[in-house]
Amino acid sequence: MKKIISIIIVSAVLICCASAGFGASAVVTVSDGTYEYMYNSESDSWILYSYLGEGGDLTLPASYNGTKVTGIYQECFINSAVTSVTIPDGYTSIGNYAFYGCENLTAVNFPSAIGEIGMGAFAGSGITGADLSRTTISYVSAYCFKNCKQLTSVSLPETVGFIAIEAFCGTGLTEIDIPQSVSEIGDGAFYETGVLERVTLHKGIKKIGTSSFENSGLKEINLPDGLEKIGDSAFRSDYGLSYLMIPSSVNYIGAYALYPMSVRGTIHVDCFEGSLADTYCYENFVRDYSTAKEIYGDVDEDGFVSIYDVTMLQQYLAELVELDAENPLTMKLLDVNADGVLDADDALVIQKYVAQMYDELPIN
Repeated sequence: MKKIISIIIVSAVLICCASAGFGASAVVTVSDGTYEYMYNSESDSWILYSYLGEGGDLTLPASYNGTKVTGIYQECFINSAVTSVTIPDGYTSIGNYAFYGCENLTAVNFPSAIGEIGMGAFAGSGITGADLSRTTISYVSAYCFKNCKQLTSVSLPETVGFIAIEAFCGTGLTEIDIPQSVSEIGDGAFYETGVLERVTLHKGIKKIGTSSFENSGLKEINLPDGLEKIGDSAFRSDYGLSYLMIPSSVNYIGAYALYPMSVRGTIHVDCFEGSLADTYCYENFVRDYSTAKEIYGDVDEDGFVSIYDVTMLQQYLAELVELDAENPLTMKLLDVNADGVLDADDALVIQKYVAQMYDELPIN
């Protein structure tokens, strides 16, 4: 009865929930002096609707009036003076621009139940690290951490399928390991990240969007087999990037993708004969590039794979002969089990291929 009375004394409002994940059509707002709460009848839970406090270190409420709190509404903490936020287990959503402009906010914990973080949720905040590895988010939303200049570390979960437009644009990231689950990096995702030196990609990535790494500080990035598209200006002006190997799976390379490094000779490009990358380098006057025939397992470079290649690789591993194993193209073609190491397992795979136990190389 007390709960009913407390609700009656505040105004009931009808709100169309613009933030995904908060699908209630009729809601009631109440206040405890620090937070305003919005009721979600679909989940029988409260959502933090707005923050009324003065800032500082916060531990968000797990319940209100005996009923659980499960999310943060859009713009809830926008431009507030919060410095750190502890989100209890049970929260599932963080709405669009929820912490936008919170310049004093340095630390946030992300519990495992979080399945959605909205557009621009932390844009312009002072957050220094984002460990999202325990969450179940399926994408990093557009502008999510844009202009978080103090953000130096991010860990992503294997549930992430794509990184949306300008998600990490203008951040202070120095390196990032992008999970194998990610198939697409959106336009401008890492644009203007001048201190971002190393990016690790894995098999599974299909598309690198327009200006994804333009004006970053890249010195190292691997482009794995299976990559199909490199967008316009994707690596434009990345003067620190001195080497790039483009796999034959790439079927689109956009305008100015490697400009101006390629025409000024500050980057060396390796690719395979007859591939799109080979044509691109020729037609776009890439000054420093080389090609090789794409024959996996051809250790002795005679144009086909035979038992002699098995023998030669075994001799190399026994340090009886030399191979140019430091050359990334050579390593790529001889690492036939694609585990990143040239060893006896590769010799065994080639032997099985010669014996027609495998239909093709490499074996993934």
